[in-house]
Amino acid sequence: KDCLERLAGKGADRGCGQNPRAVSGAMAKPALADSVIRAALQERCGEVSAFEKLAEGLDSQAYGFRHRNAGYVARINRSSRGFRKDAFVHQRFAGPTLPIPEIVDIAPLGDAHVCISRRAPGVRVHDLDPLEFREVMASIKGVMAAISGSDLAGTKGLGYFDAKGPTARGKTF
Repeated sequence: KDCLERLAGKGADRGCGQNPRAVSGAMAKPALADSVIRAALQERCGEVSAFEKLAEGLDSQAYGFRHRNAGYVARINRSSRGFRKDAFVHQRFAGPTLPIPEIVDIAPLGDAHVCISRRAPGVRVHDLDPLEFREVMASIKGVMAAISGSDLAGTKGLGYFDAKGPTARGKTF
């Protein structure tokens, strides 16, 4: 069995273990009220509809909404650094075989930041039961193949990267 097939058998616990942020002592996820976030989105974008809370990420609050008949996701985080990396990855690698949502806006929101991206169809892999996971495994393998086949011209080294690209800390494995 390959790694994806082994994960498919693990059920809801994908073997991720303890939350690494809890272990590392990283900044806490923001806890802004839904009404504050909706008001900020309306101020920034204009009229929004279908505002809904989404499953949160490790570091961010997440909301879905519609504006002018298009779907968007708003994520709120204490730092904009990860959002800027997301924008870099979209600009550099997005394509038909690697659907990475476009980041349309990153802005301060009190002592946090909001990132607005186009909403992509689908569900979070973490939310799939083992049968559903097996059903999407071929698609996941296709995305992994697209990632491994990405054009890395103009990059060097490996390891960390920022919004401008690699900040290679190592030259080889």
